[in-house]
Amino acid sequence: MSTRRLRHAALLAAATLICGAAPALADPAAPASAESPAAPQQSQQPQPEQQPQQPQQKAEPSKAADPAPDLALAVTPLPDKVSLVEGQSFTVSAKITNKGTAEAKGIKGAVESVSGATFEVRAWSDGLNAPLAPNTARDVVLTAKLTKPTADKGELRIVVQGDGDATANDNAQTLTVPIIQPTKTGAVGGVVYTDKDNSATFQDGEGFADVTVTVSGPRVPSREAKTDAKGKFEIAGLPAGWYEVSTPPQLAGGWVVAGKTAVAVDGSDAAKKLELRATRPLTDGLLVSAKFNEGPYKPGDTANLTVSLTNNGPSEAKNLVAICDIDAAVHLAGTEKPANWGELATDGPGVTLKAGEARTLQVKGTVPDAAIEQGVVFVYCELRDKNSSSTAGNPFIFTLAKVPGKNGTGSGTFFHDKNENDELDGEPGVGALPVTLLDPLNGNAIGSATTGADGTFRFADIPAGWYIPVLKGPWKLKKNEFLVVGTGEIGQDQLIPLLRGPLRADLDSGTPPTAPPASNDTADNQSQNRTLASTGANVIGLTIGGVAALLLGVAAVLFTRKRRRG
Repeated sequence: MSTRRLRHAALLAAATLICGAAPALADPAAPASAESPAAPQQSQQPQPEQQPQQPQQKAEPSKAADPAPDLALAVTPLPDKVSLVEGQSFTVSAKITNKGTAEAKGIKGAVESVSGATFEVRAWSDGLNAPLAPNTARDVVLTAKLTKPTADKGELRIVVQGDGDATANDNAQTLTVPIIQPTKTGAVGGVVYTDKDNSATFQDGEGFADVTVTVSGPRVPSREAKTDAKGKFEIAGLPAGWYEVSTPPQLAGGWVVAGKTAVAVDGSDAAKKLELRATRPLTDGLLVSAKFNEGPYKPGDTANLTVSLTNNGPSEAKNLVAICDIDAAVHLAGTEKPANWGELATDGPGVTLKAGEARTLQVKGTVPDAAIEQGVVFVYCELRDKNSSSTAGNPFIFTLAKVPGKNGTGSGTFFHDKNENDELDGEPGVGALPVTLLDPLNGNAIGSATTGADGTFRFADIPAGWYIPVLKGPWKLKKNEFLVVGTGEIGQDQLIPLLRGPLRADLDSGTPPTAPPASNDTADNQSQNRTLASTGANVIGLTIGGVAALLLGVAAVLFTRKRRRG
């Protein structure tokens, strides 16, 4: 080695000793890395004499994975010996587990048809979408429907998903469903009976003759049969499937049947042993009424009402709840809440009245903002047994109160309903007809007008409200209904059918209309659980609380509800 190289090596060794940078003195906790020097290697190349010493650095520790949810699904197989038919709904029990380290949110469930049939989600139990904490599980129930079977066994894939799920390999389970093919046939049969002793079971002598029974299923739109003298019926030759069995909601003598019965035609005798029960309508003995305790109101006010129930029938009236037309823009808000309507609320426990018992309940709600546009707030509710699906023979309550503050317009046509179908289909308007509007809450005349030659009318710049039209001349209202005066398009283009001739004495009840005006707006015609708009039940036993005496002599006829603008 040259003298120059020896001198250079000696200088480097001295610098190492002076600076204390020997590898044996390094921090033992510092891992070796590109930034931390390893054991010195003897250089093969001469180093520049002025090269600065690199500072020693510690490596940053590796970061832990961010917390994340991790959902897993377990499904309980269907019970042994269970076979389904086309159109049948079924339930599946499942457990959702969050194996992750963070809360699972946005949980959703789905069903995928794999083979053998088509499967549809009908509903998931409450709580599916609620957040799920780490290392916890939740039991849920899926309701699905089998359609379009193509094999004796079907497979469906049940899936759950959540926001930010760490893994998806355990989020799904496949379920096998045994199927009875539609090639197998069977019958629907049984008895229709009048439950005279209120025992809820068929007894000899209770058979109801000459009742039309209708069945409908996935491959049979409609088949009918008449009950015989003992109330028996049978409809045979039906492809295996899920069938709805029904009768008219109201039978001869006022008896009512509660909704439809569902049954599986699967080749067994079960579908031939149905008992379709007819009972007396609630209106036979249950009297109901309601009235606002205050008024006039303004939007946003809390309105208090008194609801009176009297059971004059021979047996208990059970589990009574109010099913109200809450989708109507000016219906009192909050009638479905137990905090407002207590036991009577749609979601409440229900009121039970013994025979001969009467009760008075104090309830409340909020006047909606839209009420000022029509000048009124109203309550219109069907009282029914919450455990019954009866669509006929239930009493209604109806009452309204003023919400003054705006003027409006009412317009439309009075026409001669020659074919009595409530439709203006080429029939003539009734011209030169004097019409006076009465306020149903105090009997005062609000305004008068005379129809044009084509029967059209227009009441303009008068207080918004629902009014009773009183006619002069040889014409009468076909039905007792309100004429609406409102703001904007509310109350425009109303069609009011008339019949020729003087008012019959038996229709001169001296009462105002017994239900709110219907509307062409489908949203306003849908009830809270879609029953009021679809049942077509007769409106019996309605009251308007305390105003009938003011309106003696006002023309009135029985009300039959129909959709109409306003």
